[in-house]
Formats: sequence, C-alpha cells, structure tokens
Amino acid sequence: MKVMILNNSGNVGKSFLARELFYINMQNDCDDVALIEIETHNSASSKFGIDTIKISGKEIGTLYKQLLMNDCAVIDVGASNIIALFEELSKNDVNNIIEEIDYFIVPVTSKSKIQDDTIKVLLALKTLDIPKEKIKIIFNSVDDIKQVDTFIQKAKEIVDIDENLVIPEYQHLNEIEKMNITTYKLANAEKDYKTLAKEAYKKGDIELGDKYAELSLMQGTAKAITKNLQNVFNAIRG
Repeated sequence: MKVMILNNSGNVGKSFLARELFYINMQNDCDDVALIEIETHNSASSKFGIDTIKISGKEIGTLYKQLLMNDCAVIDVGASNIIALFEELSKNDVNNIIEEIDYFIVPVTSKSKIQDDTIKVLLALKTLDIPKEKIKIIFNSVDDIKQVDTFIQKAKEIVDIDENLVIPEYQHLNEIEKMNITTYKLANAEKDYKTLAKEAYKKGDIELGDKYAELSLMQGTAKAITKNLQNVFNAIRG
C-alpha cells in the first residue's frame, strides 16, 4: 500500500496519521515501509525513532523514484509544501504517479476554517483527475459525526464519504506525543504502570506513584487509540 496524506491546513493530524495509522499498521504487510515527508522544516516523525525520507514539494522526480523503489510508502505532505507539490503535479502528466499511490488521505476536523480548506484540497485533487475512489477523508478529532454534517454535504459532491473513518479526540494524546513515543509502543509496553503506581503509593512515594498513575492512564488511552486506528486502517484497506 502507498498513501499520500495532505491538507493545506495545519493542525489536522497529518503527521500523527502518517506515523500512527499508516506507518505502524503497514508493518504487518511490509518488511520495510518508507515514510516520506514532503517538508522543508523540521521532521515530524524522526523524533519518534522512525527513519524518514525528507524532500521538498518541488522534488517531484525524487518522489516518483521513491514510489518506484518501495512497495509500501507513506507520504506526509506538510502544509507549507502542498502548493509547491500541486504546482509540480500540474506541470506534468502525473498518471504514473497517481497509479503508484493507492489512496490520497485528506484529514479534516470539526473546525469550520479547516473544513473550508479541505474542500479546496478535494477540488484540487479533482482537477488532477484523481479517481474519487482513491480519495479518502478521515474525520480526525471528531467525537460526533454531526459536527461535520455541513462539510459532508459539500464533500459528497466531490468524493464518496465513509462515515466510519472517524478518530475521536483523545485525552492524554498530547502528553503521549511529548514523550516522543508512538501510541503503539506505549500501548504494548511491558511495564505494568498500574501495579508500579500501587507499589509506589504503598511505600509512601506519592510523587513516583502519581507519575506511574499518569503513565497508566496514558497507556490506557494508547490502547484505545491503537485499536481505533487498526479499525480505521482495515476499513480503508477493505
């Protein structure tokens, strides 16, 4: 599988989805998954211990070669590079590139400005003649699908909508990311943080007990996120 994740808005969770939803779950199908960041600023995923390939939106030839070299690839398009990428795509016959990418993933949140920007991205993809069955919208940080009902009505005129591709807003996610650890790794950590918290409290070490208690809560969140992302990944893959 090869996917490109893009939106011209920031703060929609592109890098989170690239890393946690696709890169992690693709490991089950591929021995080696390429995580390509189309970004001119800092790498979003390298701090999580993931090797990334970093290129700019103008390097369309390099992108194509990477797609040919790798059977599985996740392309995380930074908001600062999406215009340059579309400009390069519009200058070329991009059928070969489109054929190599299975899905164009467009995340959207409940914020109205992001929804407006997302419609523009969908129209841009349509202009490139990308088949609508290759375009998948993921509703990220959306607790109730009714929050994006107006957006869905507009988007339905451009692409098909799968209302099962929903990732709710999770408490503790920001704290987990600050630890520079993937939710998958935390969810599958061997340490029993709940037991460690109880032991620390019994010894009178409140500070250590609180630390382990917080980690236990975060681990529970990580397990819920991992399960949700696995379901979304399976729904996309079909």
